[in-house]
Amino acid sequence: MNCKLGLFLVCSFLSLHVVQAQVVARQQAAEAAKQHGAALGIKPLAGCTPVPITIPSTRTGTLTTASCYDSVINAYEDIYTFNGTAGQTITVDYSSTAYNVFAWFEGLVLHSDGTIQSTFLSSGVARDRFTITLPETRTYTFEAESLYGPGDGQADTGAYTLAITTGGGGSSCTANATTLCLNNNRFAVTSTWKTTGGQTGVGTATAITGDTGYFTFFSSSNVEVVIKVLDACGLNSRYWIFAGGLTDVNVVLTVRDTKSGTTKTYTNPLGVAFQPIQDTNALAVCP
Repeated sequence: MNCKLGLFLVCSFLSLHVVQAQVVARQQAAEAAKQHGAALGIKPLAGCTPVPITIPSTRTGTLTTASCYDSVINAYEDIYTFNGTAGQTITVDYSSTAYNVFAWFEGLVLHSDGTIQSTFLSSGVARDRFTITLPETRTYTFEAESLYGPGDGQADTGAYTLAITTGGGGSSCTANATTLCLNNNRFAVTSTWKTTGGQTGVGTATAITGDTGYFTFFSSSNVEVVIKVLDACGLNSRYWIFAGGLTDVNVVLTVRDTKSGTTKTYTNPLGVAFQPIQDTNALAVCP
């Protein structure tokens, strides 16, 4: 065994765990501060205007230095409200390739007790995801925050994707500038990207057929990623996903089944030529 290589691998492993421990500690400290502030009746965001949404919904946004500022945890954020019904089950999936994310849903779910599943940015994408059954019928507030803020020496702004889905059926995808609706408008497909220079953004969506579409990143004449979702329920009780890219930027593709709320994510690492996706075991959500 090459000792130098072995030492490098050990150091990389230890460094990864140190960074992860720092992120976890930051999450728990932020939650403690938010809970303490709520108990004292502190409302540091009184001057911010929440954005009302109707679920299910997929949003793409960008945190900037002009976004709402949460002084309790020193972070930028966007705030969303929606009407929920007692007994309704929702899944929230908040992710970014630009900064470490911090999800705050009124303290009903937490990183510290494991009800929020979290991955951090060293993998190329940071994600907070949770499923919750709403306890009462009322208006709920969700805060999509950066984990770090001004002066922390970490990325605190950039593009993000927020998907809030319900467990019930009967919903469908709504196409927009950044969302493809494929396979009878059942599957909502979005993309985010990041360059070696740190530039980030969301893909612009264009449909080709009912099952196929593509994304452009920098110019409408420059196709970056093509994707299709196929109904193979009669073959192996799955929906298949195929995609190809003409890029080496960091790409995150998210395919969401609006009927079940199930989400499938594919990540292309920064600096690596996009590898073909031929996933014939993608989504077990038939029929």
